[in-house]
Amino acid sequence: MLSVAGLSKSFGPRTLFRDVTFRLTNGRRIALVGGNGVGKTTLLEIIVGTQEADTGDVSRQKDLRIGYLPQELLDVWESSVLDEVLKGANHVLELETEMRSLEAQMATTTGEAHDKVMEAYGITQSQFEQLGGYQLEPEARRILGGLGFTTADMDRPLAEMSGGWQMRASLARLLLQQPDILVLDEPTNHLDLQSKQVLLDSLKGYQGTIVFVSHDRYFVDELATRVIEVGAGKVESYPGNYEDFLVAKQRLGDSTHSTQRVEQQAQAADEQPLDKDARRQAHAERKEQQRREQKRERELSELEKRIEILEGELAKLEQQMAEPELYQDAERWRRVSNEHGAQKSQLDDAYQLWEGLQERA
Repeated sequence: MLSVAGLSKSFGPRTLFRDVTFRLTNGRRIALVGGNGVGKTTLLEIIVGTQEADTGDVSRQKDLRIGYLPQELLDVWESSVLDEVLKGANHVLELETEMRSLEAQMATTTGEAHDKVMEAYGITQSQFEQLGGYQLEPEARRILGGLGFTTADMDRPLAEMSGGWQMRASLARLLLQQPDILVLDEPTNHLDLQSKQVLLDSLKGYQGTIVFVSHDRYFVDELATRVIEVGAGKVESYPGNYEDFLVAKQRLGDSTHSTQRVEQQAQAADEQPLDKDARRQAHAERKEQQRREQKRERELSELEKRIEILEGELAKLEQQMAEPELYQDAERWRRVSNEHGAQKSQLDDAYQLWEGLQERA
């Protein structure tokens, strides 16, 4: 499917990695791990083709489709949330356009020409059906709903929404697209607990290959079938998930990887071993970092529960607002409308706090 051989990449005098060789086969779910700045994102970009290696080759099979979710989006949003997500299935929409064209031709041709158009229509319709064309919009709405979008949100201009919601829409577009290889750089950064689980369930059912970076321990343990460690100028591959990776590293005498999050305290190759006082200081710093992370996780959990309650209350109010009889009672309509506005404001504030906590990760 895709193979890399002898890859090397440097920035100035600093070598990120050298002589990297591995192969991506269908169905593998590979997590890239390593300290900050070791080259995980660079390696992803080389796989995708948005960055070149200094040396080595990347071989991709013909017609290979790769879907990429970067950490920072560069998209220019021009239409509604739903329409932007449907663009992920342009290859299917093009078949629908071709079907409409062939239908018009069927109405104006006769004899042998008509038979040829009918044959072409049958082939195109079969391809459209096999790719799920008739269920494309319902599937897009299902994916968006799972990621937290309401029916009203789906018709809103995506450009008006926050960066977190734009990231969710980009995820939805990739899930609808179903490429051969999914490349995801920190896909859970802007997701709440429920949306994270929806994404995880979707990726578990995905039949293609996944290469991803994530600091979320649970997410990596649940999804990865192989871990590739990037660091010290090289790449090492380990079978299994992050738990299996930690066991393998501990057997090798390496305990630098966190058991709480997928991260590592990087140490340069030419650094001297830490003395007793320095080790004590490093231990204290790690404990303080763990304490802050645990506090952040508690705050996130409480906030996600609050968001779930607010979303439930908002959904009940929207259900009332969909009832025609509500508008026959002006006083009740005013009360429900005001309550809906207040709940929506509280929910927006809660999401802003939640995104702030995510950015502190």
